[in-house]
Amino acid sequence: MSVRLASVLALLLASCAAWESSTPNNPPPPVDGPVPSHYAPPPPGDPREPTAVPPIEAPAATNVKVAIASVQLLEDCPDPAPAAVAPSAPKPTGGVSAPIVRQEGDQAMSRSSMQKRMAGDTADGSSWRPPCSQSTVQLAVTSEAAGQFRIEGVRVLAARSGKVAGSAKLRLPTLWSDKNGTYTPWDERTVAGSELKISYKLGDPDLSQAEALAGNDFNTFSGPFMLELDVSVDGERQTIRSAEFTREPPHVMVT
Repeated sequence: MSVRLASVLALLLASCAAWESSTPNNPPPPVDGPVPSHYAPPPPGDPREPTAVPPIEAPAATNVKVAIASVQLLEDCPDPAPAAVAPSAPKPTGGVSAPIVRQEGDQAMSRSSMQKRMAGDTADGSSWRPPCSQSTVQLAVTSEAAGQFRIEGVRVLAARSGKVAGSAKLRLPTLWSDKNGTYTPWDERTVAGSELKISYKLGDPDLSQAEALAGNDFNTFSGPFMLELDVSVDGERQTIRSAEFTREPPHVMVT
């Protein structure tokens, strides 16, 4: 019985060994393509689909160039009074008018004018004033588009230290005309694609706090100064500075 059991066991072991030797132990072949996924993307327009945020485009800025061409610090002269409109002469109602004799009246007016001038008055009765040279600021303004020009701020600087020494005011802007060769009143509107030559009257600088702001060594009369302006065209603001300048001596008339 034991001999028979031993032979059966030997037969089973031989069969197992033969089966293991006939089965190759090779690695799996490489995958040629991606393994398909069971996830299906949502259809276009599905709220679950992520959307890319479009880039924010900066608004196109108007190219505005403003420069201080020159500053003349002289005097602050009174602005001329607006010209009064003379009343028109009454029209003749008909008939022959009497001849007008002006000789005696003209002589009387001449004597009156001479007396007033000797007293220091002009012919029209106003007081005689010495000639005055107005302080001015000249600007060069170039803009790619028409717009409203504004002077937002005016500061007087101590040129050597660059510190703010005071303030000033600009008034009565005028525009240079190459055709007429004169300055005419300006409505502070830029012209697209044109360089404008602008002049402002410069008031006397307020330097009452200059010692505290710029120091004791700053000369409030002769400077040297620089002018710093905040200007804008349709709200597009920029800050510009002038070259160094000094107060010019007043013009003296030699008699």
